[in-house]
Amino acid sequence: MAEIKMATVIPIGDSIFKESLSYFTMKDIEPGSLVFVPIRKRRIPAILISTRSIKDAKTEIKRSDFELKKIDKAGDEKFFSKEFMETAEEMADYFGTNLGQVISCYVPNNLFKGYEKNIQKVKIKAKDTAVKEIAEEKKHIVELVQAPIEDRIAFYKSLIRENFARKSSVFLCLPTTHEVNVFADNLKKGIEDYTLLLRPEDSPKKLVNARQTARDKSHPLLIIATPIFSCFLDDSFETVIIEKESSNAHKTLSRPFIDSRLFIEKLAKKLSLRLILGDTVLRLETLHKKEIDEYSPSLLFKYRLISRVIPKILDTKKDKNNFDTKAISEDLLDVVRNSIEAKKNTLLLTTKKGLSSATICGDCKTIVSCKNCGSTTTLHRRDSSNVFFCHKCGTGQNTNVLCNKCRSWNLRPVGFGTERVEDELRDNFPDANILRMDGESVKTHRQSKEMMTSFEENKGSVMIGTEMALFYLTKPIENIAIVSTDSLFFVPDFKINERVFNFLVSAKLMAENNFIIQTRCADNPIFEKIVRGDALQFYKEEILLRKNFNYPPFRLFIKITGEGKEEVVTKEFDELAIFLKKWNPEKFRSSSNLPGGKARMNLLIKVNPVNWPEKSSGSEDPEKMSLPEILKILPPRFAVKVDAESIL
Repeated sequence: MAEIKMATVIPIGDSIFKESLSYFTMKDIEPGSLVFVPIRKRRIPAILISTRSIKDAKTEIKRSDFELKKIDKAGDEKFFSKEFMETAEEMADYFGTNLGQVISCYVPNNLFKGYEKNIQKVKIKAKDTAVKEIAEEKKHIVELVQAPIEDRIAFYKSLIRENFARKSSVFLCLPTTHEVNVFADNLKKGIEDYTLLLRPEDSPKKLVNARQTARDKSHPLLIIATPIFSCFLDDSFETVIIEKESSNAHKTLSRPFIDSRLFIEKLAKKLSLRLILGDTVLRLETLHKKEIDEYSPSLLFKYRLISRVIPKILDTKKDKNNFDTKAISEDLLDVVRNSIEAKKNTLLLTTKKGLSSATICGDCKTIVSCKNCGSTTTLHRRDSSNVFFCHKCGTGQNTNVLCNKCRSWNLRPVGFGTERVEDELRDNFPDANILRMDGESVKTHRQSKEMMTSFEENKGSVMIGTEMALFYLTKPIENIAIVSTDSLFFVPDFKINERVFNFLVSAKLMAENNFIIQTRCADNPIFEKIVRGDALQFYKEEILLRKNFNYPPFRLFIKITGEGKEEVVTKEFDELAIFLKKWNPEKFRSSSNLPGGKARMNLLIKVNPVNWPEKSSGSEDPEKMSLPEILKILPPRFAVKVDAESIL
């Protein structure tokens, strides 16, 4: 009779807050194997850490207050590489979370489902000698590519050819699925048979086959995917590219709030891969690492981003056409009118969908925020009435509300959404071909491609869009105008200038004849640098401000957020601030008057990034623990964001 063993496993899932769990098994399972275990009423994937005889664990089992359950299914070989597991462990310490939650961010759930059905049938071939020799010759470096998108795509095509000639594969990581689709359309031509395009929604069978293909590699591959497919990376790759490097979408939007750029960088280092970070304008943190010689510029690195046109700033404060109520100034209407008559295309961009991108109190200047999550709301048209809609959590609220802070009725729209711009264009040009591309008008990659193709092929068309329209441009457009970015300057975020600069420079580089910015803030010095395409001067001034105010990259922000009844959450955070006094936390309320009398409280801790994460104390006494250890044991009602993008 087979011996019964007690198994310790790492449960994988973003809602699993236990570092490890215990089960029993009668099988001989190799540590590192994928297993499936029952928890509550579900069966979840897990990684087996160790097994020991049930006889040696009798005392422990008797003392436990739960029944030991059986492992349902188990593989017979290691599922993840040693490098992947080491990286996941380091990121768990860095982001103050547990190992299983980190792993869940880099393996699509459908891949686990595929293995659950066929766990004993899938075998992994050993790497051949040629792959091993390539791995031994590789050296880890980080290179930066900062240039217009068409230049980057040409650079990547050349890079892929070079890697294929050396019989090595390339992993191209993009932040969102629709960007994966756009880049695939441009890069896979001629190598379709050797390109794997991976999406989380792909079927379990397709993902299992794709992982097997990636591991067998009879021919080098180009894998184009989002960060969740980082588990596909191994030492048979030579190059990994993180494209759209400045996008916030590289960070997970829900627990455990991991930055995939850092995860992939750490994994690439362990695998000795060449890492390339690419974007039109890279993050300030990344440029800072170049300036201190931690990263190297590639041959395709530009600080001066020169466009085909001379940009024009329209100061709408001087507009005689009551610009407080009009989205499009008379000067911009003339440009659109002339373009339609000349059969030239025009793209009008704004920062939000809807009617108005933000609403502020005319008395105290407080922004109307979502009652559920505290994010800025956008004014939308719904049937016969308007609503304030939150794009973050999806909550809508009636426009018949008062200012949260001063209880004033004097609420004024700021900035103009895509719907408002579309309405005005149709009023002025009823016979024109007018299209709108935003998250409401198009839902799929196919719809977006078809709309952009229609726009490009029908000369004299006008498109209104959010930033997503830029992702689908396959070639320069005659005229591009920014209808409004002014609402962004009302957002109290230390990264807002960087967001505005990156967005407007990317748009400017796609304009062929005219690039126009409408603004009531024409005297803001950021516009001068956008006109010149001077990324270096922008970087120098912005990094100096960050240094003076102890903002990233000079300090690492750790934000702990909790929500509940105001008196309860206030008391709880007072106690937490006292417990964490060693790290000098700053306590503040980011939102009040939430439904049910709730409030949202925050603690902000600033640490030196050079010394993070702190070394483990090895103590079970909370007063002696390091900060990462404390963050890991905080109850789930506290949301922990390490390297927080915002202090709101």
